Amino acid sequence: MKRFLLMLVLCSAACAGEPGCEPHTGNPIVPGYYADPSLVQFEGRFFIYATLDPWGDKTLGCWESADFKNWTYRVLNWPTKDACKSPTSGGSAVWAPSVVRAKDGKYFMYVSVHNEVWVGTAEHPLGPWRDANNGKPLVPGNFKPGFHMIDAEGFVDDDGTGWLYWGSGHGWKNGKCWAVKLKPDMVAFAGEVRDVTPQHYFEGPIMVKRGGRYFLMNSTGITIKDNYQVHYAVGTNPLGPFTEPADNAILVTDKARNVISPGHHAVFSKDGRDYILYHRHSVPFDPKFVARQLCVDELKFTADGRIEKITPTHTGPPLVRDRLAGRDVLPATATASSEAAPHFAAQFAYDDNYATRWSPAR
Repeated sequence: MKRFLLMLVLCSAACAGEPGCEPHTGNPIVPGYYADPSLVQFEGRFFIYATLDPWGDKTLGCWESADFKNWTYRVLNWPTKDACKSPTSGGSAVWAPSVVRAKDGKYFMYVSVHNEVWVGTAEHPLGPWRDANNGKPLVPGNFKPGFHMIDAEGFVDDDGTGWLYWGSGHGWKNGKCWAVKLKPDMVAFAGEVRDVTPQHYFEGPIMVKRGGRYFLMNSTGITIKDNYQVHYAVGTNPLGPFTEPADNAILVTDKARNVISPGHHAVFSKDGRDYILYHRHSVPFDPKFVARQLCVDELKFTADGRIEKITPTHTGPPLVRDRLAGRDVLPATATASSEAAPHFAAQFAYDDNYATRWSPAR
């Protein structure tokens, strides 16, 4: 017994006091590695769609929850890499979904497959989904030569009008944001495609409307470095022009808190509060191991048309805390024949913290 207690104390001390290693944290909100989340709410339930790390896969990840604490993984029938191919596809995988509910109640998914944008539709967030553009990309890979046609984001305005935003650059630079009004079918373009790129932009455009203002949020920097972050610009209509406030970098790396490269997010509201759902790197940060995880923190819009700087947390807001509350959970212990490093101790296999994990020595 003394030997066991000593082992437990030593394992605990290895990460004691270091952010990201605390037990019973709310962030990340689901186990595993996911990025580029989108979220919809339907009949009191939440549905999250996300890229499977590293760098996408043959399909998407999808999670469903009734309380934002306990999640069930769902398998979608569409999109798949095999179902979404064209002469301009390129070699990349399925990634960066955006799901919105149209004025008629149908759901539309704008998703990057390879290096172009495809669109699907469904009556329910879990599908069955079907291609909505006759088996061809909505935005082909060669639509704007010199730029990546990825990271499409759908937006439905208060009057039911649909809009689409997308675009990125090459070599982690020269990102461009394109925007267009959609016809009522949420597929066909209703006007000219416009360049609405704000000053600090690389990828992941997100449109949010608050107080009659249009907030074009996006990510900039390099996701495999620690300069990836969220910026925003403000306009008076969906096509801008968009102006960046002086303090427009609102979600950034905080090494002291073990939060690295937060970005490519979604925004949602619940019970009168706004939240930002985003990905950030696993703990400890390893630029060679692309393993991002989904987190939630509060988001606050001000009366004068700004967004307050976000404090990224491991605890998360009350919305995501206390996953184990109400469960009959028995005490647990763990030992292992080896551990890769103090950050990968055996205790992290059962600590109710999705940022930590056990890993054996190699």
